Amino acid sequence: MRFRALVVASLLLGGHAFAQPQPKPQAELEISPRLCIVPRGEQECRVDVELRWHAEQKQAYCVYKQQLEQALQCWSEVAFGELLDALIARSDTRYRLVWDDDGKLVALDEAVLKVVSVVPEDRRRQRRRRHVWSVF
Repeated sequence: MRFRALVVASLLLGGHAFAQPQPKPQAELEISPRLCIVPRGEQECRVDVELRWHAEQKQAYCVYKQQLEQALQCWSEVAFGELLDALIARSDTRYRLVWDDDGKLVALDEAVLKVVSVVPEDRRRQRRRRHVWSVF
């Protein structure tokens, strides 16, 4: 009797009572370049970041940048995508490839652009460059 009630409820709900969640697709996000060097005298890195991703299945995917609520770009029913982001950053920046599973966002992969500052040379190093045997 209980089984019959579950079947009837399932039919009334359109089969959603027994719906299996979709398996998480395998995907990879790549960025180029991976490193941005801040020139001497400047405080931020300026670079065009190329983002490429590919997945095993055609689904709905989006790319998000760290600390932004809106996606940089979204695709539907595709298995790969490309994007160019003009970046001005003072610190490392993370990008995420996200899968839209019926309104539920699932992070699939992440890539980080490292920001490195050029450190001015230390004067003591310059002094050490003289020959040890030099008197002057």
